[in-house]
Amino acid sequence: MFSYFTISPLIIFLSTSILLTILYKSKIRYTNFILDNLSVISWSFFYFLWQISTTEKNALLFCQLLTISSVFMPYFFTKFILTYLNKNNSFGSLKIFNNISATIFVILSFTPLMISGIRPIMNFKYWPIAGSAYPIFLVYFIGNFIFSYYLIFKESKKTSTNNMNINFIVISTFIGLIGGSTNFPLWFGIKIPPYGNIFLSIYMIVFAYAILKHELMDISLVITRTLAYAISTTIFASSIFLTYILLAPYQTLEIFGVLMVSALWAFFYLPFTEFLITSAKRKFVKGFYEPEKIIQQLTDKLELEENKEEILKTITDTLDDSLEIELSKYILEGELMELCCGNPHIQTYSELPTEIQEKLTELGFKKKSIIIPLLSPEKLEGIILLGTKSSGKSYDKTDINLIKQLRTYGMALLYKLTPYEKIEAKFLETQKKLYDSDRSLARAERIASLANLIQEYNHEIKTPLAVLAGIIDQSELPEDTKKKAFAQTSRIGDIVRTTLKLSSSKEHNSEKTDINRIIANTLNLLPMSGLSIKSNLAEIPTINGYPDDLQMLFTNLFQNANESMPNGGTLTITTTSNEENILIIIEDTGHGIPEDIQTKIFEPFFSTHVTKGRGLGLSVVFRIVREHQGKIEIDSVVSKGTTFQITIPLSA
Repeated sequence: MFSYFTISPLIIFLSTSILLTILYKSKIRYTNFILDNLSVISWSFFYFLWQISTTEKNALLFCQLLTISSVFMPYFFTKFILTYLNKNNSFGSLKIFNNISATIFVILSFTPLMISGIRPIMNFKYWPIAGSAYPIFLVYFIGNFIFSYYLIFKESKKTSTNNMNINFIVISTFIGLIGGSTNFPLWFGIKIPPYGNIFLSIYMIVFAYAILKHELMDISLVITRTLAYAISTTIFASSIFLTYILLAPYQTLEIFGVLMVSALWAFFYLPFTEFLITSAKRKFVKGFYEPEKIIQQLTDKLELEENKEEILKTITDTLDDSLEIELSKYILEGELMELCCGNPHIQTYSELPTEIQEKLTELGFKKKSIIIPLLSPEKLEGIILLGTKSSGKSYDKTDINLIKQLRTYGMALLYKLTPYEKIEAKFLETQKKLYDSDRSLARAERIASLANLIQEYNHEIKTPLAVLAGIIDQSELPEDTKKKAFAQTSRIGDIVRTTLKLSSSKEHNSEKTDINRIIANTLNLLPMSGLSIKSNLAEIPTINGYPDDLQMLFTNLFQNANESMPNGGTLTITTTSNEENILIIIEDTGHGIPEDIQTKIFEPFFSTHVTKGRGLGLSVVFRIVREHQGKIEIDSVVSKGTTFQITIPLSA
């Protein structure tokens, strides 16, 4: 009962079902391709039922249903080719003709015009006899395939077409067409058996391979655990069913065979599923990789490596092989390294500055490229450049995660190559910056609190002071006593004015300010007799600042320097600049400040008792520097002198 002609449609049915199972998890936009394969599935299913029919009536019904499936094979194939070649808006007349023809042939399938009867022929008990309309159907059937192949061959001559994909479509469908066509001769009484049915399965296998290995039709497959189990279950059920059919004539072997196949699957079901998830993916699925294994292999290669260039080369080669990249390169020195020094992050081409993009373009890297900097505690050690993927697709989230993991591992190796003393020095430098920043912030907060307090009590001091001055003026005290009293009230007023400078806030706008000019004006205003003045004022950019405040700043610092050198000395003033800041250095050769009180000199009302001030001058200096977003540092040695270094950003 069961023969090659009975089993072959089952094989077609199962192989096509597996192909559609693969497509189930794929992002495919070619719906007509799926419908065409569903037509093949229904054709093979009705073919099988026809072959096992026991009555002429059933055989005729299944032949009619099979014929309807045959009508839709060329119909959906032509629509698929037009979509694939982006010609959906062309050949409107053909679409109308096919729509009308398919409708007519579906209707005729249930009439004698398509199938005029059933007869025995060769070894077949029931075989359909072609009706008068069947030759016209063959013209429609073969004509659609020929026209579709003509379009494909014509398109393949264009350089923009993916010839590999087109070749797969042509070869696989041609195999399927030749195989299926071997059924037609018997319809007309020509005694050629339909041995070509099996070629329809080959057609499906070629298509499945092309999708997995070469992403045919831009189908990017993701074999999940669920899909792997679905494929395994389909094959398991198919093997049981085929065993049952093949051994059906041998009643004693039928049950035994099914039990043996079931027992084998009990041992191999899970291993086969795991094979689909891992090994089969690596072998057949384009672009598949396992990040954990890649990292493990890289670790084995570089575990004892101490050569920086070899580390970058190995990481670059690993990424190139895993992600299937058209062009990759590692760089250890040169202009591109200098341009990337300020870039610690992985960036795509579009995120990079124009000058870096231009350099990448010169090296052959295009818009979908990625730049990967590798850092050590000291500097930028190297960069890895990854070009476009062979598939032409952008880097996805999984790719970026792999790149980040390999970069982290590479930087860990570079850290290992850095001497411990340098790492320690870098750590201590960072700690000192944090400490200085915290200390500067705390000092600014204390000055701000005191400034607010002074502002609140300003009028409370000035009002009684004015009343007291009036009483003294109207009193009958001797003139000498009045002078002494006025001197003291004047001193109180001077203290109030000085403290108000500390608390005053900016109510006027900043303006373009020339630091060198303010320094020169301040030196001209102050009596600096007995001192040697050295001015090393370089040409520096102007800044947005407050000229009056800056003059007050320099006045305080120059006066302090003057008072620290009562027996004469040298005052050196230097200005310079870089791309980001202006640097002002004020050096004196005075008595210096003890190290234990250097951290306190900017505190309000703190004095070294050497100068004649009230301990507010340097607090005012600190406030003015902070208002210009800068910082001030001191370096002083007792009996040798003091150096103040002021840094003001150009963006202030």
